[in-house]
Amino acid sequence: MAKKGMSMQKYLIKSIATSETDIEDIRIQDGRIVGESDFEPAGAAIIDGSGKTAVPAFADLHTHLDKALSKDRIFPEAASLLEAIRSTGRYMAEAAEDDFVERGLAAARMALAQGTVFLRSHVTLDERLGLKAWRAAKRVREACPDQTLQLVAFPADIRSADRNDAAYRLAEEALESGADAIGGCPTLAADYRKYADIIFFLAARCGVPVDLHVDESDEPSTEVLEYVARKAIETGMGKRVTVGHCTSLGAVDGKKAAEVVALVKESGMNVVTLPSCNLYLMGRNDDAKQRRGTTRIREFMDAGVNISIASDNIRDPFRPFGRADLLEEALLGAQVAQRGTKGDLRRFVEMVTAAPARAMGLEAYGLAPGCRADLVILDARTPSEALLSQAAKTHVFARGRLVAERRVEERLFF
Repeated sequence: MAKKGMSMQKYLIKSIATSETDIEDIRIQDGRIVGESDFEPAGAAIIDGSGKTAVPAFADLHTHLDKALSKDRIFPEAASLLEAIRSTGRYMAEAAEDDFVERGLAAARMALAQGTVFLRSHVTLDERLGLKAWRAAKRVREACPDQTLQLVAFPADIRSADRNDAAYRLAEEALESGADAIGGCPTLAADYRKYADIIFFLAARCGVPVDLHVDESDEPSTEVLEYVARKAIETGMGKRVTVGHCTSLGAVDGKKAAEVVALVKESGMNVVTLPSCNLYLMGRNDDAKQRRGTTRIREFMDAGVNISIASDNIRDPFRPFGRADLLEEALLGAQVAQRGTKGDLRRFVEMVTAAPARAMGLEAYGLAPGCRADLVILDARTPSEALLSQAAKTHVFARGRLVAERRVEERLFF
C-alpha cells in the first residue's frame, strides 16, 4: 500500500489499454483525468502501461460492512439463511460499537486494496441495536477519505409510519443524520406492501434513493419484486430504485420470469445480483434439480436492465468466504450465468464498474478527460483478459492519489 501523503499529484500513464481495442495515455492532474493540452508534464510520475489495462475504479453496490469479518466471532456457526440471521442478530446486539468500526474499517481497506473505491453498505437498524451499527458506519465512512461510502439505512420490519414504531423512528433518525439511501427487506416483513409503501414514503420525503433486498428466497413467488417495480413506476423513482437478490425468479417458469423481467425493465429499476452469497445460501433444499441460486442474470442482461454484481457478505455467517474482490465476483457471475464470449466478458467487467456507478448516481465517473481520477491498472492486455486471468491490481488511484501499488514479478496466465 502506498503511504498517505507520499504519492504525487500528477501522473502520466503511458500506452495503456482502456478497452479491448484502444491504447492511449492517461494523464492525471489535480485529482482528475485531463487531456494532453491541459496537462503540465513537469514533475509528473511516469507509469509504463504497456501490456496493461486501465478500468474505472470498482464500485461495490451491495455490501454489509456492519457484518463483515465476523465469522470467527459468532457461535454457533450458521448452516442456513435463517440461522445466519438469528446468530448474527444476537452477536450484533451484544457487540460493542468499536467492534463494528474495527471490522468495517478492515473490510473497507481490504476492498480498496482490490481496487474498490466506491461502496454502498446496508446498515442494520432494529430495537436491539438501536443506532449502534449506524454510528459505527458513520465513523468508518469518516475514516475512509480515499473511498466513497454510501450508507443505506436498513430498518427491521416497519409496521406503521409513526414514531411510536421503533423501526420507523430509527430509520427516520438515520436519514436525518446522513443516510444516502433507505433500504430494508419487504420479503421478510409482516406485510410487504405496507413495508414497501413506508420505505418509498420515507425516500420521497427525504429525497434519497431506495435500495431493497427483494425475494431472497427459494420460493416460486415474485409478488414482492412485482409490487416494488410497480411502486417505482407509480412514484416515478425508477432509476433511483435498486433491488438486490431477486432469487425467487430462478424458481418460477420461463414465461413468468419473462413477464417479471419485462416489468422490471419498464420500471427503470437497477438490479444487483450477489452470485457468491446466493450460490452459498440458496437452493439447499432442492432435490431433483438443484438451482444455481442466483437471479436470472442472462435474462436481465438480454432485456437491457442495468444489472450489477456485488460482494454482499464478506466472511460472516451468511457467507464465510470472500476477500472483497469484485473482479473475482465478476468472474464467478460470468460462469454462473454461462456467458463467456468476449462481448459477455466485457459486460461482466462493466457490471462491477459502469453499471453500479449508474445505480449509485456517481458523477464524473470513467476514464475520459474531465472524469475524477478513480481507476485501477490491471496486469493484463485487455479488460476481458483481466477478468479471465484474475489479473493483479498493480495500481489503484482514488481522487487522483495513488493509494495502492503492487509489484508483479511474472504473469501466471496469458
